[in-house]
Amino acid sequence: MTEHIIIHAYVTNPAHGLFKSTHNDRAECGVVSCSASERCGLYSSGQCCCLGGWLLARRCPYGKATTFSGHTRRARKYSAWIAEKKKQYADVLNKLNHHVRKIA
Repeated sequence: MTEHIIIHAYVTNPAHGLFKSTHNDRAECGVVSCSASERCGLYSSGQCCCLGGWLLARRCPYGKATTFSGHTRRARKYSAWIAEKKKQYADVLNKLNHHVRKIA
């Protein structure tokens, strides 16, 4: 079995979102790992097909996406959890872009 290497991570702070958020919205950290990143053409161009949520993402047999839920804005550890995750994944934070599927 091959080892998955973390290739992309993102941290979402609902307080700084585009739309209005409540105090019950949780911070979120998403991690994408891949076992074939050294031979992937999309990864070498700075893209990944595992990004984009359930609607835009295609299934990749080598990639795996994991999402962690953090604290709400009411919790005391809310800001500390966000800072911890940004520090933990600093080398791969927001590294890749979405894969664009062209129709024409």
